[in-house]
Amino acid sequence: MSVDAERTWAESSADRWVLALSAIYLEAFDGFLEAEHNWAQRLDGGFDADRHGDMCRQILERDWEATDHDKVLEMLEWLLDEGHRTQYQLFRRVLIDNDLMGRTEDVYRAVAGFQLDHLDLDKDQLEASVAYHAWAYSTISQWESDLGAGGIAAWDVARLGHVVRLALAGGLIRVDECWPLLYRAARLARESLHSWAHFGESFLRGRLWWGQGDDPSNQSMRDATERLLSHPESPWRVLAWDTPLDLSLFDELILRAEQGEADAQYWLADLYHWGRGAPRDQGQAARWFRAAAEQGIAGAQNNLGLLYRRGHGVPQDFAQAAFWFGKSAEQGDDIAQANLGELYAEGMGVPEDHGEAAAWFLRAADQGNAKAQAHLGYLYAMGFGVSRDPVQAADWYRKAAAQDNADACMRLADSLCRDGNGASDLVEAYVLFDHAAAAGHESAAGRREEVGRRLSPRRLDQARTRTMDRYDRQ
Repeated sequence: MSVDAERTWAESSADRWVLALSAIYLEAFDGFLEAEHNWAQRLDGGFDADRHGDMCRQILERDWEATDHDKVLEMLEWLLDEGHRTQYQLFRRVLIDNDLMGRTEDVYRAVAGFQLDHLDLDKDQLEASVAYHAWAYSTISQWESDLGAGGIAAWDVARLGHVVRLALAGGLIRVDECWPLLYRAARLARESLHSWAHFGESFLRGRLWWGQGDDPSNQSMRDATERLLSHPESPWRVLAWDTPLDLSLFDELILRAEQGEADAQYWLADLYHWGRGAPRDQGQAARWFRAAAEQGIAGAQNNLGLLYRRGHGVPQDFAQAAFWFGKSAEQGDDIAQANLGELYAEGMGVPEDHGEAAAWFLRAADQGNAKAQAHLGYLYAMGFGVSRDPVQAADWYRKAAAQDNADACMRLADSLCRDGNGASDLVEAYVLFDHAAAAGHESAAGRREEVGRRLSPRRLDQARTRTMDRYDRQ
């Protein structure tokens, strides 16, 4: 189970398995298997508080008499501790203890009559109770070969997940309360049942038990169950019934990465690279970034290129860096495009070629990459690989500076100090140097103070006000 109790999306196979226990409701009501979205991996199941909150609260009040936080928790605890399965198991125990499985309904009526004869019931009450007990004994006897000791546990488990979704959308339960309840239900399902097919049948029989054999909507639920068991993208097909529920996210990623899952290889490498939830190990990071990169994951290709460029976890090799940046850049990754442009601009691992650098910077800059925008501004300012164009240079610098790129802020401010048209441009330069200082540029604070000494007290006050406005917006 993941340690992030506030997560609203499934982070692990265990989380997805837990949410899949109530997927039958999502499939029956929403048909998520054929939709573009996958609500089964979301804690709220796609219910939106603003659009569906009132409806969810009405359903909880109508069907569960749960109108507030405490009543919702009380109902969820009842589903976990008792539910309808407890009554089912009491009837089943009578049949087993008295060797009554497989008898006729007349025998069950006689047993029920004997059990109830001592109760203070009038004739009609007694007849109704005998009829119900006889139906219960007969039904359990007929279902025993299919359900066994697990009985109708899935009926309680699936409903718990459904109620959690309704209550979350209705604002009657907190996110951090949901996951512990869902995992408790998951362990109940795992202890009681042995497969997704067993779970589905247990749920369907539970609905019939609840309706005493009469459930007009049971066919739609059965259709949903069959789709969950057969659709290739169904969580019931993708996730094994015995999916571990107690692995840490790191351990699960190792397991999935070793099985060849590219996304898991990428995230495992990322954990090793940053030392988050795993020992920091650049060699392991390089190993798993390479595994994911070879399967075409663009982010992994770029990150492997960075490791080669820096010599982290692998021998420094600019040619290899360019190779992997290129693989990622061709897939449209703007970070890799900017990185590849830098190698061409500097002649590292590839021939120095400012025209090629400009082409890659432009592709990344058009996607909003601030570093590429700053580099492109510099090429236009200097006339490297493109025709010199101060207007284009300033335009790209401004786009990068708007994203607080320190280099762009510095270069644009320098040009305003050098080529500007009076005090208004100096005010803007002051603000830009301040932005660069906030972004960590070493000389920016000093340059800001130099400009400040050139401004009149009124203009300096304007400049400082603009910098404070920026911080207030953050």
